[in-house]
Amino acid sequence: MSHPLIAVRRADCTTLHLQIREPLEIGRECNGLLLDDPAISRRHLRLQPESGGGVSVEDLGSTNGTIVDGQPATMPMLARPGSSIELGGVRIEVLPPPDAAVNTRATAGGAGAPPRHDATIAAGVVRPVSGNVGRETSIDKVVASIPDIAAMKAPLSDDEGTITIVFSDVEEGTKAAIRLGDEFWFQSLTKHHEIIRRRVAEAGGTEVENQGDGFMLTFPGARRAVRAMAAVQQDLARWAVDDPERALKVRIGMHTGEVIAHKGNLFGQHVIKAARIANHADGGDLYISSLTKEMVASRGDIPMADPLDLELKGIEGPHFVYPVLWDRVEL
Repeated sequence: MSHPLIAVRRADCTTLHLQIREPLEIGRECNGLLLDDPAISRRHLRLQPESGGGVSVEDLGSTNGTIVDGQPATMPMLARPGSSIELGGVRIEVLPPPDAAVNTRATAGGAGAPPRHDATIAAGVVRPVSGNVGRETSIDKVVASIPDIAAMKAPLSDDEGTITIVFSDVEEGTKAAIRLGDEFWFQSLTKHHEIIRRRVAEAGGTEVENQGDGFMLTFPGARRAVRAMAAVQQDLARWAVDDPERALKVRIGMHTGEVIAHKGNLFGQHVIKAARIANHADGGDLYISSLTKEMVASRGDIPMADPLDLELKGIEGPHFVYPVLWDRVEL
């Protein structure tokens, strides 16, 4: 079987040509091709080589979906040579089967180089993934260069220095969108946004970034952040009782630390630690770092479960994360 050839294109980035010899996952955090695009899910889609130079496209429950030749990929679809696959700001073109001469040409690495699929597209360049494929993720790239994908939209003058950083997103957003349909999904997403924004405003927090169903937030105090996010989960729980078919489950993670704010951008390892903690949460969870826990535990009014000993990729040392029992927080 001739191995399919694809071209991965993104505005202002080097085009990456790949030969698909085995199933390939694509996403922001997966064992395959890593794309630094906040509109792309951690595990967005899988490409399977097929005969005739085509690929089978399977969306892996992404938040914003996958489009094949203008059609949403709600089930595995065959993309033939000439087909176009769209995810976030990336377009993947399935190219005609390469002949023997083309097979000897470079893909991402230059003339004579073997095809690669372990590369990350970010900040206008193609960067090989160091070490084992899948060990380095798009969030690791945030640590290296926050402005690459997190241009902050709100002024942060009041939050410079030591702040609490919060990440949240909807669990299985794409499945919910398909189940609800466009109109009801939009209504649910609008209500989700309203709940978060109301509680953030009440606590004096800042909406730093919103991408689809995900938020990055900051708060000038750890207690404000925990209580605000506990309120969010309580609001979502009430919504689930009133309208279980349309309610959404959200996972939330946070950490407190010293950051640098410059021209609307946040810099520092503490930003990525908050994102890493959120990555470990499931829908309905509210996880806080051990440092955040120490800052809010003294009053005894924020109940927590036993700590979880987690590995946070790219951050050395032991990391204890505390699940907040948000349903028992009195507001």
